[in-house]
Amino acid sequence: MGRKKFNIARLLLFCGGILGFIFIGYEVLERYWLIDLLEMTSIHRLHLIRGIGASLVAVAFIIIYLRRYSQFILPIPRAGEIVHFSDIPTENDRLKHHAKWFIRMRWIASGTALLLIAITVFLEVLPAETLIPLLCCAALLLFANVIYSRISRGVNNAYSFIMVQVIVDLVILAGFVEFSGGLENPIYFMYLLHVVLAGILLRQRDAFIITFFAFVLVCVVSFGQLVHIFPHHTIAIFPHAGDNHASYNLPFVLGNISVFFIMMFMTVYFVTLVVDRLRKSNDLLMQSIANALSEVEKRKEVEAQLVHSSKLSAIGRLAGQVTHEINNPVGIITARAKMLVNDAEKAGTNEKQLSDLRTILRHAERVSAIAKGLLFYSRPAVKTTEAVDINYLVKSVMTLIDQESIKEKRTLIRTFFCKEKLMASADFNDLQQALLNIVNNALEAIQKNGMVIIRVFKDKESTIGISVEDTGVGISEKNREKLFEPFFTTKPPGKGTGLGLAICYGIIRSYHGDINVESSEGKGSKFTILLPGNTAL
Repeated sequence: MGRKKFNIARLLLFCGGILGFIFIGYEVLERYWLIDLLEMTSIHRLHLIRGIGASLVAVAFIIIYLRRYSQFILPIPRAGEIVHFSDIPTENDRLKHHAKWFIRMRWIASGTALLLIAITVFLEVLPAETLIPLLCCAALLLFANVIYSRISRGVNNAYSFIMVQVIVDLVILAGFVEFSGGLENPIYFMYLLHVVLAGILLRQRDAFIITFFAFVLVCVVSFGQLVHIFPHHTIAIFPHAGDNHASYNLPFVLGNISVFFIMMFMTVYFVTLVVDRLRKSNDLLMQSIANALSEVEKRKEVEAQLVHSSKLSAIGRLAGQVTHEINNPVGIITARAKMLVNDAEKAGTNEKQLSDLRTILRHAERVSAIAKGLLFYSRPAVKTTEAVDINYLVKSVMTLIDQESIKEKRTLIRTFFCKEKLMASADFNDLQQALLNIVNNALEAIQKNGMVIIRVFKDKESTIGISVEDTGVGISEKNREKLFEPFFTTKPPGKGTGLGLAICYGIIRSYHGDINVESSEGKGSKFTILLPGNTAL
């Protein structure tokens, strides 16, 4: 940011130095040499040449500056600043940056105008009656800038915001020109500054419209003074012979206006030409950055999926080993517990002991079920596959849902079937178990007056999808990463083993499918099962 401020200051100081050197140098020559050698008409012509020459030099330097320091016009983020698509500055961001710069420069211009007004009136360079109108123009400029500063933070369309600023500035500048000598005062060449800014910041068509508007304002002031509609205020530092004002001289007015017209439109043409090329180069660079970011994000996504798959695979291997170690002891405990329960029932053992034995049996069977679930997660049993009609599969799951729970929670279930008959190669019972588990989880996530939407669709040419979407409590980003890990559950202790989704994942993966999850807290969840279609049917 410091570099940008330095470049802007250097541009303003350099241009101001050039203009100051030309105008002050000419004044010295005129006062001490030319005024005794030349007629008044010739001196007015030299005034015109001075203004045109100074403006051309300033414009030439601005164009050279634009080519060398395009960073000012189209800021390019430095290395390391862009790490995501949202970090790439948009066209609106660029214009907001320049709109704020425009406001800062206007504070400086307003202060300079007030200072010049005080000096010129105090030194009687301008008539005393121009003091109030000039102060009104300066106050209007300050007031407009206060409004711009207030609304700049919340402005959405920075382009229109800049357009309004330029147009208002041109109108106020017309007031300054009118009350400070009209065409006899080189200040009217300040319109060139706004033309250059319009060429930098706006589209070519709009820049030409601004230029034409500036030309019209200069014509109104000039011809208004020529035909005495507006009063002409003499500048004391410019020599006059009685009432022989150059502003009342038609050739002088037409000559100035013609040169001003040519200079204005040539300036805006060349500035927009240079800026358009810079903008195209910048767009290509931004597109290259966007493409590079896209590749990086895709690579990160693939790496994250690989890490997640490796993690689940490692958990699966561990689960298989643990299951193998505990399966036999648990099987023995379960068998002995059943024998003890049977013997106790025959012997008429008291109810307390019988209840304890049944508790042991129940927990042993629970451990056995967990072990079987882990075994299925780590190494799904190889079963004979068949052609499963996915529409029929969803209908069969609907018959297994707890209808009482649905009525109690006032939950609505909507199903959308694919018109096309979609078939997948799998075991019907396995898919039914996986889908039922996901639907039951969706129903449990809904507290009351919710909805579950089950949709069957064809995702790609040979991929079948089943999505289960609910309006429940949703899943946090932290928990989404652990959803398919064994023993992970968000349910209270004793309400679940944490194997349901892990088993679902194992089932779907065993048929070369996948499960995707989209969810955010408070906004529900969407589980999508993707299976390869049976193209042989």
